[in-house]
Amino acid sequence: MKRIFSCSSSQCVKVLLQQAAGTVNSVLAPKKAEDSAPGEIQCAVHGRSQPEEQELPQSPGSETIRKATRQQLTKDGGQTLGPDHADQMPAGQKERPRVPGVEPGGTVAEPAGPAAMTQLVLQLREELAAVWREKDAARAALSRPVMEGALGTPRAEAAAAAWEKMEARLERVLARLDRAKAGLQVKPEVPAQESRERAPKAAPGSIKEDEEKEKSVPGARGDSLGAPGGEQALGGLAKGQLEKEVSALRLSNSHLLEELGELGRERQRLQRELQSLSQRLQREFVPRPEAQVQLQQLQQSVGLLTDELAVEKEATEELRRRLASQSSSLRGLWDCLPADLAGKRSAARSEVAEPPEELRACISTLADRHREAQHVLAQLREENRQLRGSLSPGGEPGTSFKVPASPQVAALEQDLGKLEAELRAVQATMSGKSQEIAKLKQLLYQATEEVAELRAREAASLRQHEKTRGSLVAQAQAWGRELKALLEKYNAACRELARLREAVAEERRRGGDLAARAAEHERQASEMRGRSEQFQKTAELLKEKMERLVGACRDKEAKIKELLKKLEQLSEEVLAVRGENARLALQLQDSQKNHEEIISTYRNHLLNAAQGCMEQDVYSILLRILSMQEE
Repeated sequence: MKRIFSCSSSQCVKVLLQQAAGTVNSVLAPKKAEDSAPGEIQCAVHGRSQPEEQELPQSPGSETIRKATRQQLTKDGGQTLGPDHADQMPAGQKERPRVPGVEPGGTVAEPAGPAAMTQLVLQLREELAAVWREKDAARAALSRPVMEGALGTPRAEAAAAAWEKMEARLERVLARLDRAKAGLQVKPEVPAQESRERAPKAAPGSIKEDEEKEKSVPGARGDSLGAPGGEQALGGLAKGQLEKEVSALRLSNSHLLEELGELGRERQRLQRELQSLSQRLQREFVPRPEAQVQLQQLQQSVGLLTDELAVEKEATEELRRRLASQSSSLRGLWDCLPADLAGKRSAARSEVAEPPEELRACISTLADRHREAQHVLAQLREENRQLRGSLSPGGEPGTSFKVPASPQVAALEQDLGKLEAELRAVQATMSGKSQEIAKLKQLLYQATEEVAELRAREAASLRQHEKTRGSLVAQAQAWGRELKALLEKYNAACRELARLREAVAEERRRGGDLAARAAEHERQASEMRGRSEQFQKTAELLKEKMERLVGACRDKEAKIKELLKKLEQLSEEVLAVRGENARLALQLQDSQKNHEEIISTYRNHLLNAAQGCMEQDVYSILLRILSMQEE
């Protein structure tokens, strides 16, 4: 779109430059007039200029432009030339630089030339305003963040700089056209009568000098009319610079189009990647049917094992409660033991951690002490029997022996009494608690068996649970690792999908912006096409007008040649008349001198006559005059 816009802008600029060149050519072709024949030249000028004015291309605001042009010409030129003032020149006007094809004598300009120039300048200003508006719109479009991202800030600045350069070139062209229009405006001329009155007073050699100057000017007589070379050179230079700017804009537009193509290809590539990733997600991350069935079976087995574990935990808690109650009963039995076993009980508690073992150790200790007491009692009884047997056969020896052995026997008897008392106490204690101990032993055995059975069952259930737990943990770890890998892949795919969605959304936004810009450029291009068609039509009309003007200029050149020939003849006649006038002036001077002498003589004679003295000759002459008057 931008390429089309740049092409249409360059075409408009070229058309406007062609219009300017044609108008300058038409304006810079004035006609030479002669002081003696102003009416014929005026009729020719006005007879050709009026149809040409009527044939100018009419724009929508042509009437307003024509009024503004006339007002501007009235203000700038001072006095607009009409049919009655075609042969007037300003008083005291200095000699200006002569334009090829223009005589210094009578300068006559077409009224249609400045009007066409002013109209062209106004059209150029309107086109420049339109170019400024389009430049602002293009700058606003290039200053968007989407285009700054797509095209980059340097490219946008380069495009804006190119527009500014083009604007500066157009402004310079308008300034040159303004200067050309100011130079081509016709100044008010004074009536030709003053020049005719001054003509007799001029020296005869001035006419020859004027003719030599006219001959020295290239194209003064019979040369073809055309635009000046300086204006053509300036127009060609401006046209070349504008073509350079247009080529730079075309190059930048081609770069922009290439970048837009790259963005479109990148968008298509991202869409293909998004489609492939979505297919991959559907293919890899959707659960398979056999995996779902296996996962459901594992979940059911884990639920069953969890229920069994809960039941085993409840049974274990029940056994622990029963064990706690039995342990409390055993502690009560333990508290009923004799006091001399307190130290052993504390030692047993420090060595053995469980109450049944402590109770078993205490009972074994009591049994050992009972056996030792019975053994000591049996020994004492045997010694007592031996002692009694040794004392019973002899009386006297026994008496002699009895004396020294009495303290030991007494001590032994005392010890025996103590042991018997202790044995009786132990037997009484043991006889009182033998049944309870038997019951406790039976309960202890039962509790031990139950505890062993419970421990075996608990160990078996724990082993089974640990085995199941290990297999489940291993399987769960494997599934966890697989699930973690799948989650990582899924998260990566989600991130990639989110990034691609953002990229697609960004591409859609950019596509929408580009579509809007394309529609805007298409609308601008259609407008520029319409304007270019209008300019082409205007250019064709101007071309036709230029051809008509060229034909008119050729006709006027032929007439100018004829008038130049007549002017040469009239110049020769004027020279002859001026020579005759000089001769007559000399005669007039001689006659004036004679007249003055006669008047002085007549005055002298009148004075003399008044004084009463009159010569005879004078008197005779007076008489002759009187006679002549009478006749």
